[in-house]
Amino acid sequence: MFDSFGRILKNSGDQLGRLTPTARLLVMVTLALMASILVIVAVSASGPSRAEIVAGTDPSYKSEAMTQLRAAGIEANINSKGQLLVKHGDVDRAAGLLASQGVLPADGTLMFKNLSEQMKWTNPREVNEQIVRMALQNELARTISNFPGLKQASVFLDNPKPTGIGMVVRKPTASVTVFSKSGASISQNEVDAIAKLVSHSVAGLDLTNVSVIDGTSGVPHQARTDDNAIASNYLEHKLKFEREVEQKIRGILASIPGVAIAVTADVDVKRVTSKRESFFDKGNGTVSLSQSRTSVTEEQQAGNRGAEAGTRPNTGADINYNTGSSTGYTKEDTSEDIENRVGSEITSTIDPRGNATSLSISVQVPRGYIEALMPTPEGTAEGELPVFDDAAVEAKFASEQDRIREMIEPHLPIRLAESGATEPAGTVVVSMMPLDIASLAGTAQAASLGLPGMTAGTPGGGALGGIMASGLIEKVVLVALAATAMLMMLIMVKGATKRVELPSVDELVGIPPALEQTTDVVGEADESETPMEGIEVDDQHVASTKMLEQVGDLVGNEPDLAARLLNRWIQP
Repeated sequence: MFDSFGRILKNSGDQLGRLTPTARLLVMVTLALMASILVIVAVSASGPSRAEIVAGTDPSYKSEAMTQLRAAGIEANINSKGQLLVKHGDVDRAAGLLASQGVLPADGTLMFKNLSEQMKWTNPREVNEQIVRMALQNELARTISNFPGLKQASVFLDNPKPTGIGMVVRKPTASVTVFSKSGASISQNEVDAIAKLVSHSVAGLDLTNVSVIDGTSGVPHQARTDDNAIASNYLEHKLKFEREVEQKIRGILASIPGVAIAVTADVDVKRVTSKRESFFDKGNGTVSLSQSRTSVTEEQQAGNRGAEAGTRPNTGADINYNTGSSTGYTKEDTSEDIENRVGSEITSTIDPRGNATSLSISVQVPRGYIEALMPTPEGTAEGELPVFDDAAVEAKFASEQDRIREMIEPHLPIRLAESGATEPAGTVVVSMMPLDIASLAGTAQAASLGLPGMTAGTPGGGALGGIMASGLIEKVVLVALAATAMLMMLIMVKGATKRVELPSVDELVGIPPALEQTTDVVGEADESETPMEGIEVDDQHVASTKMLEQVGDLVGNEPDLAARLLNRWIQP
């Protein structure tokens, strides 16, 4: 085996030794190009085909994240280890989508992959904290820039640490600057999503301390808190409510082709907070409780006096004789501390309102729909457009008008009248179009576009976006570069192997080329009666002739030496 390999190397060396320096250079370039292609293929094949997207530790979060990614057209799955995996080219797009949908975990440090490489135990604590903060800023900026409709974002965090004795603790703050792709201003919902993502990524960062600046228009925005998020924007809530009511009515009247619907709503976005406190009677919540009780009893009693010893007269009037009972007293003091608790009930009611106080709905029904409900007039020939009587059309529309109004009025808001009864708060106006404008507009639109069946809502750029997201463009560019390099190499090889026209021996020694003659006879020698005159040859001509003979002998006898001389003569 080694002998065969040695012979192959020896033959290759011999073949390369016979090549010119240009040909050797081309061979080396070809080998280098092939080695580069093999290295690129090896690197691409050795790397993992999918990357992990961190979406919390709870499996429910990962399942919800996988559902969101698949709905957006990103291929995602969960492996046996519970890891959520996507393609490498979809990592940034998937992270931005999950963050905008609120599926990412609140702890942003879970997304850092290279902090362990930069943080060293020899670094001071302040340096490591700065590295973590910068990594968090970059990660938040990358995630926010991948939100739908945003192209660039920058995040700045200020999380001061209290130092010294008696230092006042300062709250952390954050500033986010975003730029939209279309150049339009960002919506309030996007501001809320960005602010909540940043506030949940920094411990102790309040939502009110996050400032979101629209870099396109230079307008600062503030996120809505949970207290004022509901119905805080009158126009936004009004448009949203009108759009929902219009969709509902359009679904009710879906059987009427070309119907036009307009909804105007008057919404109440005032936020009402009421508090009521009531007290209860004794026995229903009000009680008197004995907190402490003290009782002191004092008793004193004197003894009976006895009779004297000896004989004495039996007279009851003698004071020395004991005829009475003993005397004394009893004293009792009692003290008690009573705590009274009055029962009360506090009721707090927060009414976000946001409901519609009145609705104005206008419906226009095409005349063609009313005519389609009527029977064809008598006398109408086959293939001829029927002509309906205006009075009959109006009568048919009157009945259809009442039916449409009855279907819409139950969806109007209810209010209390002065009499105490309920009544619908709003009006419904149903009218008839004189022409079938919807069909005419659709035909004109299709004719102007030149594409039948094409609507204005057809999304554009979806295929291009899918190709860019799949990474196909990178592969195409790589193949194009490889093909271009191969083509340039072939052109160089072709130019190097082209045969160079070397000068002849006569041209080397300086002999002029022979003139072409139409005949073998020179001049008029065939007609001359006298013999031709001799040609005088000088020394230079003789020397040139001898040099030509010597060069011819050199080429015939020693071609290698002649080739080296020619190479030295040709090269500058």
